[in-house]
This record gives sequence, C-alpha cells and structure tokens, in this order.
Amino acid sequence: DDGSTDKTAALVAACDDSRIRLIVQENRGTSATINRGLELSRGKYIAILNSDDLFCVDRLAHFTACLESHPEYMMAFSRVQLIDQDSQVLVEEESECQWLRQAELDYHNGGDLLLSLLRDNFLCTSSNFFFRRRLLTEIGAFRDLRYVNDLDFLLRTLVKFKAYYCDRELLAYRQHPGNTLKERDRELSKRVDFLLEVSLVLAAALEEGRLARQWDFSVLVKLLVDYYCLNLETVLFAMLYFRRHKQGFSGLQGITTPELEVLLVSCRQSLEEQERVVEQHQYIGTLQEALNFHLEEIGTLQELKTGLELDNRNQVEQLWQRDQKIARVEYLQRETSLQYEIVINSKRFRLFEALSGLLHGRQIGWQIRELLRIMLPSAWRERVRRWRLQIKSPGSASRSLGNKFKKKINSYAVRLFDSHSYRQQNYGENPLLTLVVDCDASGDPLTALYTSLREQTWSDFSVIFLVSSGNHELAKKLTFEIDRDERSGWMVLITELPSSVGLFNQALATAAGKYIVSLRSGDVLLPTFLEESLLSLEASPPHFFMLSENRPEISTEVNPEIIDLVASLYENRFRVLIFPRLAGLEVDGYDETLSFGYAAWEFYLKLLKSGCVGRLLAARVVCGLISELNPGGCGTVSDVSEKERILDLHRAYFVKHERKLLRYARQYWRVAPALSNLLPGSDNVKKNALWLDLTKVSQLPEALFIRLTARSEDPETPLIVTIDQRRQSFFRYNKKAGLQVYSPESYHLQGKDNYFYSYLQGAYQLRKISVDEILQTPVADFSNHSDKLKILYVAPWLITGGADTMTVDWFCQLKSSWSDKFFATTIFRDHNWLPGIAEAAQGIYNLPELGCRDQVAMTAFLLEFIALQKIDILHIMNSEIAFNALPELKERFPELKVVAQFHCFDYSPEGQPAGYAFAMPPRYDHLIDRYNLEYSRLGEEIVQLYPYIERSKFKVIHGCVDGSFYNPEGRRPRPEIAACRQDPGLNLLFIGRLDRQKQPLRLIEIATALRSQGIPFMMHVIGDANLESQKKEFLEGLREQGLADQVRFYGEQPLEAMVDWYLIADILLLTSDWEGVPMVLYQAMAMAVVPVVADVGGCAELITSDCGYLVTDPGDPEAYLAAIKELQDDQRRQAMALAARRRILEHFSLTGLDHEYRTFYEDIMK
Repeated sequence: DDGSTDKTAALVAACDDSRIRLIVQENRGTSATINRGLELSRGKYIAILNSDDLFCVDRLAHFTACLESHPEYMMAFSRVQLIDQDSQVLVEEESECQWLRQAELDYHNGGDLLLSLLRDNFLCTSSNFFFRRRLLTEIGAFRDLRYVNDLDFLLRTLVKFKAYYCDRELLAYRQHPGNTLKERDRELSKRVDFLLEVSLVLAAALEEGRLARQWDFSVLVKLLVDYYCLNLETVLFAMLYFRRHKQGFSGLQGITTPELEVLLVSCRQSLEEQERVVEQHQYIGTLQEALNFHLEEIGTLQELKTGLELDNRNQVEQLWQRDQKIARVEYLQRETSLQYEIVINSKRFRLFEALSGLLHGRQIGWQIRELLRIMLPSAWRERVRRWRLQIKSPGSASRSLGNKFKKKINSYAVRLFDSHSYRQQNYGENPLLTLVVDCDASGDPLTALYTSLREQTWSDFSVIFLVSSGNHELAKKLTFEIDRDERSGWMVLITELPSSVGLFNQALATAAGKYIVSLRSGDVLLPTFLEESLLSLEASPPHFFMLSENRPEISTEVNPEIIDLVASLYENRFRVLIFPRLAGLEVDGYDETLSFGYAAWEFYLKLLKSGCVGRLLAARVVCGLISELNPGGCGTVSDVSEKERILDLHRAYFVKHERKLLRYARQYWRVAPALSNLLPGSDNVKKNALWLDLTKVSQLPEALFIRLTARSEDPETPLIVTIDQRRQSFFRYNKKAGLQVYSPESYHLQGKDNYFYSYLQGAYQLRKISVDEILQTPVADFSNHSDKLKILYVAPWLITGGADTMTVDWFCQLKSSWSDKFFATTIFRDHNWLPGIAEAAQGIYNLPELGCRDQVAMTAFLLEFIALQKIDILHIMNSEIAFNALPELKERFPELKVVAQFHCFDYSPEGQPAGYAFAMPPRYDHLIDRYNLEYSRLGEEIVQLYPYIERSKFKVIHGCVDGSFYNPEGRRPRPEIAACRQDPGLNLLFIGRLDRQKQPLRLIEIATALRSQGIPFMMHVIGDANLESQKKEFLEGLREQGLADQVRFYGEQPLEAMVDWYLIADILLLTSDWEGVPMVLYQAMAMAVVPVVADVGGCAELITSDCGYLVTDPGDPEAYLAAIKELQDDQRRQAMALAARRRILEHFSLTGLDHEYRTFYEDIMK
C-alpha cells in the first residue's frame, strides 16, 4: 500500500488468507513501490497487479503452465480488455478500444513484437507482466520513471530474451480519469515529462547497442522517423549525455537538475512546434471544409451511390452475423440429434421400448421379435433363422422346434467326451503347398497375383498355372517369367477345352503339395497369407480345410468357428479354398459339367459331405474378380440353373445329416507335433526380424498406428507385430510392405497362442522392440516422398446408405497410379462398408477405435498424420470434427489444400435450411479451397445465402453408377422376390427411410388416388425408420385405408437384393421434400426403371423429359397420379426405360470419375 488515502489497507488486512502479505508505506511512487514488492517476493514466477486492474481467472495457471513447458520464454503477457470505473467492458466504438485493436492488428500483420510495442504499447500496463524471478538478475529492477517504466522494462527484456504473447484477453485494464497516461494529456508540462522519459529510454537502448542490432538499419530509421519524430533531438541529446558521463541509465534521479532542464527545454520546444503545426493544419482544414461544402453540392449523386454500396456491405455483414448465430444453433441441434440417436439405438432403450409395448399390448409379435433381436447374440439369431429354414425344407415338416433345441443341447454334451488325437507326419522334401491358379485373365490382374506370390513370407511352395489353349501369349509370358526367376516346381498347363475345370482335376492329380490352394487370376495374396494358412492347417487334423471369405464385407471380424452348413448351400461366401490334396482326390475333384466358379462351390460342398470340416482363415485374400462367382445374388439364367442344380444335388443330404456333420466339426482334436513341417532345419539360417508384441498392451497411443503404417520399409529386417482380436480391424485395413501382422490365438484349434509363439521363435531371429521405441523414432526417418498426390478423406462414418454407396464407388474408382488415398472416420459406429474400400485405400483409420474420443485427440491425430504422411489435400465429407480442426491444421500446414464435399441442405421441421452445407461455409470458407458439390443447384443455393463466397470455388461432380453391374439384360430376380410382382398392373417401387425427409405418408395418398380411379397397381415399399420416423403413421394409414393388399411394406432389405427389386419394378416413386441426388435414382435408371420423383435437389440434372417425370410440387398427389397414368402405356414406358438407362451409361458412368477427380485435384494444387 503506497500511502493510499481510502480503506484499501483495512480491507486487505481483513482478508484471512495466508498467501497475502500486507506492507504499508508512505507514498514513494510507482517504480519504487513495485521494486519493493519485487524484493519481498519469493515465488519462482512473478506477476504484477496494480489495484485498478483485474486478472482473468485462469491467467496465472495458463502462464505458469506455458513457462514451465517452454524454458526459452522469460516473460509472458496477453491481450487486454478495457473496462470502465464500474468494471463494465468498454464498447468497441470507444477511441481507446479502437486504438488498442489497431495496435494489436499491426502486430499480427507484422509479427515483430518489440517493433510493434515501440510503435504502440498495446500491453498497456505493468499489470500485464508475468516473468521469471531470474529476469530481475539479468536486467535489473524497474527504473525511476513515472510514465514509461513498463515500456522501459519491456524493452530491456525483449532485446535479450524471448517472450510469450497470448492472444486471449486475460487482463482487464481499468480506464478512469486518474490513469497515469490520461494525466499527461491534460497539461503541457506532463506531456513534456512523458516525452522526455520516452527519449531517455530510447537513448539508453540505442547507446547500449542492443536495439540497433534488432533490425536492419532502414527499419530502425523508419521507426524513429515515423513514431518519434517529435523527440529525435531529445533522443540525440540524451545519447550525448550518456556518452559524456559514461554511465548507465537508472532513472530520472540519476540526472542532475541543470542537465534535466536542458532536456526538458528540448522536449518543450518540440511540442510547441507541433502545436503550431496543428494550428496551421486546423486553418487549412477550415479552408478545406469550405471547399467540401461546394463539392458536396456537386457530388450528390455520387454520395447516393456510395450510400447504397455502404448499405449493401452492412446487409452482407448482418447476413454473416446471422449465419454465425444460426450455425451455432444448428451445431447444437445436430449434437442433440446425435445424442438422441445414440440413445434410440442403444440396447437399453430398445429393451425398455419393447417391454413397454408388451405391457400396453402394442404389436405383440413385433415386440417379441425385437426382444429376441436384443437379447440373443448374433450367432444365435443366425441359428434360429437356419432352424426355421430346415423346418420348412422338404422331409422335415414333422420336426418341432423343441426337439431341435433338445438335440442341440445333447450335441454340446457329447462334445465334452468326443475328443481325439492326431500325430502330424513329416512331409519330407516336397513343398507343403501347391497353388493351382486358373488364368482366366491376363495383364494387371495376373501380374498382381504373380507379384504377391513372389512376396510371400513362406516361400516353399509350387505353382501350377492353368491356361486355356486360345491364350498362347499368356502361356509364353508365364513360362518366360518362371524361367527368368528360376522357380523350381512352378509350371504351366494348357487345356484344349473351353473350361479349365478338367485341367484343374489334372493338376490335382499331378500336384506334389500336401495342401492345394485354389486361386483365380484376379486374386492378390497378402504377404503372410500362405504362412498363416499353413499355421492353421498344420495345427489341425487331416480332414480339416480352410476357406477365405469371398467378400470382405461379409464379416468384420475373423470367426475361427466352423462354417454354417445350411447357409453354405444357398450362398457361396468363399473365394479361396485350401484343402488337403488327398481329401480332394477322395471326392473326385471338380464337377466338369459346371463352370469353374460353380464347380469350386460344389467341390467345397462335396468336401463337407465327406466329413471334412471347414474353418475360416485368419488371413485375407484380395478378390479382383468376385463377380464371376455370383455368390447367391441375382444372375443370368445359366447362373440360376447351375445354382439350382447344386441345391438339388446336396440340399437333402445336408438337411438330413446336419447333426452328424456338426458332430464331426465339434470334435475336440489334439495335434502334435504341429510344427514339425514348419520350422527350418538346423542347417537353415533363420530370418532376422523385429518383433513388436501388442497383445498384452491395454491402451495404445493413437500416434503408434500412424507411425507403424508410415515407417520406412527394410526388406532385410521386417517388423513382426502380434496383436489380439481388438486390433485386427485396423491391421486388416492397413497393409505396409515389411510389416507382418499376426493374431497368435487365431491359428490353433483351441486358440492357444503359445503355438504361434513357438513357431515365431523357431522360424525367426527376433529382436524385440517396444512401443516407446517406435514413438521416439524421429520424423525424418519416415520416408514418404512420392510424386503422387496424397489425399486424406475424413468422414463421420461409412455405413449403409445412398451417400456412402456413392463414396465407396468413386473412392475405389480413383487410380493408384496418381494418388495415394487415406480414409479416416470420426464417429464411433459399425462402419460396415470400410472393407469395401480397403484395397483402394493406402490406409484406413477409425479414430474412435484407435482411442481418439474427442475433438482435441482427433485434431492431434490429424496434425501428426498430415505431417508424417505429407498430405497434399484434405477432403472433408460431412465431418464436423474435421471442420473444427481446420484452424489448427491450416495454421500449421498453410500449403494444405482443403476440399469440402456437400450432398445437399437438410431442413428443420419449420422449413429452415440446416445441415453441413448450411452451417460450415460461413464458419470456415476462408480455410476451404474448393467445394465438391453433387449437383449445380446446390452451389446457387449456397451463394444466395452467403454472397461473399466465390463461385469459382464450386466444382460439381455428379454421382455415378456401375452400368455393367446395374444391368437388367439377361438377368432375372430371385424367386422369392419375383413372386412379389403383380401382373397385370403397374409395379411401383419406393426405396428410402420412412422419415420426414422422404415423406412416405404421401404414398398412401397416391395409392388411394390410384385405387379410386381403378388403376391396377402394386406398390412395393422398402426401407425402415430412423430418428424422425413416420413408420408408425405409415403402417396405421395403410390399415385405415385398407391398402395392405396393394401397398406392401418389406422393411429394410439387404443391399445384394436391391437389383432383384429393380428387376420387378416398372416405376421408381420418390416423394421427398428434399434430396441431393438419391443413389437409388442412379441405380433404378441404370436398371431401366422409369423414375417419377419430386423435383428437389439435383434430380432435374439426371432426369430429362424423355426418360422420366419430375413433380414440381412434391406435396401434390395428383401430379404423381398424372405421371403414373401416362406410364400405363407399355410402349411409352418401355421407351422411357431404355432412354433412362442410356442416359446413365452416357453421362453418369463410373468410368469417367477418375479423370474428373484427377483434373479437379490437380487444378487445386496449381
């Protein structure tokens, strides 16, 4: 207390706080008082707070943490908030606020802190100082100055040390008439004193030489001329004084009175001269005002124009401010909706709803089924479905469900006592594996397979290539490559038959391997595929064989259990078969009357009938030509007939003998010695490898996953990673040369991991490394230099839905020859379509699964990922996490290009626009380089809302569809779906969620109108409910109107069945209130189904007058009715159907997407 005259001392004394010490003294001035406080202080860090000012609550915590973590900073300070005597924040229009903001802006534009502070001290007060105690030892205490002691202290600090400036308002500086700085403005003498102090501080700094070394000479001269022109003479005189006396500057008390008076006279003369200049300027201003009066009369029209422009700018600013508010509201609504959806989808909520429905007697049957879906594991639900099929199958009508349960329990009891042993025999010098490859393709597919065979970690195998007689060039090429690589045991067989099935049987008879691997030329094996297959086979008895999934999206996790026997009858789920050669010979190989794909399927069923047991492989295979097998989907007439033939051959046996086959499969086997054929001999040299064991690590840092996939490849020393089931999905999606990933418990029948560890230690010379060793690897050691564009796509999820269907299609279409694509998801969901892009992606990262659970963690992940992988383009698809991370990403990576992809606006129940296309542009447009839009009208709608967004940023790339897959020619629907079609009459198809957007209640109005006019029809409704469900109202409406026979609701249908529904439909009917461009519209038009849809979103950009109907008023059922009536004309409808398919093939085919996106991305990089 520096001699205060109020009750300050008493109030402080009354505070009962051991941290407070009160010192009372007579008034000695600011500098002396602060210096005494500094002498008495004891802390490692010192903060000054003058009684007028206020600290923000986290100021001390923030600065302490900052200086603790950054030893290079000696001092810290922050932005200042100006308040009045009543602690109210000053409005921005106040002159003090405008001066302060302009000074801060000059600093941000220039970036030189010391230079900016010498121009305008926007730190304002010594209350803004937070520094280390040892700073006082380095530069000394505050000098005896009244007006600029803070500037002097800052100057002495910043010429020697670094300081941290926080761009947050952590200090409130009080403005009142008693401020020291305001005192100088009231009297000339005070202004003279202020000017003198500034001159002395500058002169002392210049004389010491440290200030002159801060910048170029021109910068220093410009500073002095522009900002200190009034007191340059005084600065010079002060420097002469310091040089004359050869002593440092400690304050005014060190200068004698005569010398101080000389300096004051110099300052006073400068100020008086300035006032004279001001008076002259005022006189000139008066003359100018007179001139302006006349110019105002002449320029009335010009002023009017200027006023209009100003009004327009104000309106744009108001719009921008409104957009900010609405964006915040939209964000809160979306967060609420997301949380609500999580609750709705939770099992606990569904259980409560089902029990409540049963209690009140609502839809008893549906509620019971819902309870079963909730309570039963997925495997049990599949079993129930299978038992129902068996009960309905011929010859089993007398079976009761109770008997089935009883027999099932008995089978589990028998298993306890049905154990067996097998001793594995040494196979000798022959290779354990023979690979039989059906070469039905040349070029890239076969080249990729050949390359993957050369990269296998298990190299002791033979290969037989099956080539048709008409492909002699391929046979020559293969023979040349085998001879060049000196591959012993590799051979080419040529057949004269149109099918290679007979040749496969010949290869089976001549093969030397213990196990046969059946491959197609489109397959690509992961490097550890053969090694993992052998580990599983050698740990199994001789009647076991292995299968790899035909489609990766069938199962998200490896299931080592036995295969569902009955399900195998109806769908070929498997691509690669690995079986004991002797077992294949015992069942007489492939049926030569079937095509190769179906012969392989039928061969697999014969193995099961013979008592062999099939298990899923832990390793995966990439299937390049999956469509050739037509696994259970709709196909050509010949496909269906071959499938029916297989069913006729084997269905009765499997139904009758299922229990016996299951008993074989559930027998408990002990196999020893399982490693006799796998470990190298004593004369063989073990391979060197690094080993990272993650099976016992409960929590892994997310940075580890980035570094594992970004590390440099060492072909001589691979990195072996052992994982448990929790980590399988990540490593299944992310493959890296030189990275070998194994799941130890997946290779043994009983899941014993010591079996694999024994193999690992016997086959490799291991050096074990830790997680920390990977994390501490310098960034420079990660070699990711490439001429390709590196693109990171960030989406909230990749799940079943139209927009995500499109994402999978075009993502896979972009060629790897010019791009490396990475995909990240930011919301915890069951991303059941990630396997669909796995082979097209350089890496897939499900951030919540990797441990990133909030915005901060995901932003940190993106920062490190972009740095390590050297990402060029960030492509954001409706991920709020990614949008919110943009400020930090762009600050650290200014060259990073950002693409925001939007499908359409959403709309609130009140009709207000919402969604990402509405909320994100006003918040992040300055950080977004391009907008990737699905249709042109969306760009116009965005510009109408936000006129300041440049139209040149928009790029429209329409969705596309695979016209060869969605092709009705030569195909027929599955019998169970074909039975749903009604003839004669029109078959109308609706596909979509039963919610407010899709407006399914309009279907009831349309169906009622069709019935009233006697038009024969059948309406097929496919879809289910979500958050804003209208399903209940829809079903009740059907009952009330008696439409159940003419409007059939099928619920959600599997994706593979959609082609069948298009095949039975005549018209696609969509009644949405808003859309982007529905994916079902692309698919239906490609399948020659005539669309009758609401004219919303981008539908008009697909549909022309010769291939469909657009309804301009979505809420008018009569408009839909008029279009449907015209389509009763079969000739007209068929012509429009052909035109619809032709338009898709000519303008919206997948084949052009690669060129379009490549041009788009390359233009951004320019």
